[in-house]
Amino acid sequence: MPHFAAGGGAIGGHRVSAPEVQVKICGLQPDDELSFTEHPRVSHVGFVFVEASKRFVHPSRARRATVRLAADTEAVGVFANATVDEIASTVAVAGLDIAQLHGDESPEVCRDLQQRGFRVWKAIQVPSEGAQLDDVRREVHRYATCTDAILLDAKPPTGAGVTGGHGQSFDWTVLGRIAQDITGHPWFVAGGIRPDNVGTLLSLCRPTGIDVSSGVERGGRKDPALIQSLLTNVHRPLTPTSQTITRGEGGRVFPIIHSCTGGEQR
Repeated sequence: MPHFAAGGGAIGGHRVSAPEVQVKICGLQPDDELSFTEHPRVSHVGFVFVEASKRFVHPSRARRATVRLAADTEAVGVFANATVDEIASTVAVAGLDIAQLHGDESPEVCRDLQQRGFRVWKAIQVPSEGAQLDDVRREVHRYATCTDAILLDAKPPTGAGVTGGHGQSFDWTVLGRIAQDITGHPWFVAGGIRPDNVGTLLSLCRPTGIDVSSGVERGGRKDPALIQSLLTNVHRPLTPTSQTITRGEGGRVFPIIHSCTGGEQR
């Protein structure tokens, strides 16, 4: 079993020192091996409360895992178009710290949850090839004032039954422009992140954190060895030797973006 080392400074109560990238491992099951939450860079874990998802967990079963988390690892509940009351009930039963909204929830829903004392993350879909970037930036502006963090995730394939967890990435070169609209606000990147490409992402851009699910799975379950590999590569991201870098998928060459940095944790 991999050894997950501890140590480091603190961001928002966690041991990671700014501007180091935080890591959220999402889609956990109640009986998953959780020693990876002791790693100083693992700031959050996620549980999916969308019944259509293959990673769906009942709130009472999720509680079996949240009580076993490292003290400074926060539990995030993933929801899609649930009512405010349903979210509030699930947060209480499962012992969650944050509600992540992955559907068509309005800014008013986000504000309602915040007014009830909940921390809220909102997922915004980014097209795979960077088209409709203006639409994405408008969505970022809509939600930046009513959330505690923005999650930029790949737009799901046509006909997909759920809004996330498909293991597909988007064109990360657009992050430099989107980041300008989130200055000072925490933001995460999700979609298709794996141990073998996370270094590429972090060479292109430095968000507050990354959100990983299928990229650290074998046979549909979280794999400690893959998680360890991911964390090792986050700690030592790929260092480019020129102004371009080749991404593993499709052999596309992306330019380096130097000005893209994450916001501060609130």
